[in-house]
Amino acid sequence: MVKIIKDFISKSNRNRPRNRMKPLYITVHNTANTEKGANAASHTAFVNRAGTGVSWHFTVDDRII
Repeated sequence: MVKIIKDFISKSNRNRPRNRMKPLYITVHNTANTEKGANAASHTAFVNRAGTGVSWHFTVDDRII
């Protein structure tokens, strides 16, 4: 079973959307990042930085979500 960790983007970050949404679909995107350490934790750390201009809902690797 995959471990699920809740880690939300800070409300003060500009990349945290301010609108609620009612999703109808999901999109799965592969970063194709095969570098050592390019896992869910490192991608989550990236999106949690205050200066990051992008966001997404879930980060997944072969061990955690």
